[in-house]
Amino acid sequence: MKRAIFTTLALSAVFAVGCDDQNVTPTTEVKDAANSTGNNAADAMDNVSDAAKQGVETTKDKAAIAKEAAVDEAAAVENSITTLVDKAKVAVKDAKFADAENYITQIEGLKSKLPVAAQVKIDSAIAEVKKLIESGKALKMPG
Repeated sequence: MKRAIFTTLALSAVFAVGCDDQNVTPTTEVKDAANSTGNNAADAMDNVSDAAKQGVETTKDKAAIAKEAAVDEAAAVENSITTLVDKAKVAVKDAKFADAENYITQIEGLKSKLPVAAQVKIDSAIAEVKKLIESGKALKMPG
């Protein structure tokens, strides 16, 4: 009987120790895994945040480049129009009205590359020049 009691106590102790170790280990492992998962998720969210910031910076850079390109294009158009205006002035002075009208046609083709406010001003100025050309044609003596 002593032997049965001793065996029962020994087995109970083994089960108790074994159960305690199993309960402690999985709980610790689960906590460690949860902490690791939480840390990995936080790192992943940092990566998302960093990628978003980088995307914004890239967009800003592209917008700045596009703005620069638009300004450069507008400046080139302005230079072309200025050159054509100068040629048209000379043509009108020399009574070469057909040449002047050709330059005006070219200006009208370029103006669409400028902002609407500038186009309106150009249209107004061109209308005045066309009137003056017509007046010049009427005054030109046949000859």
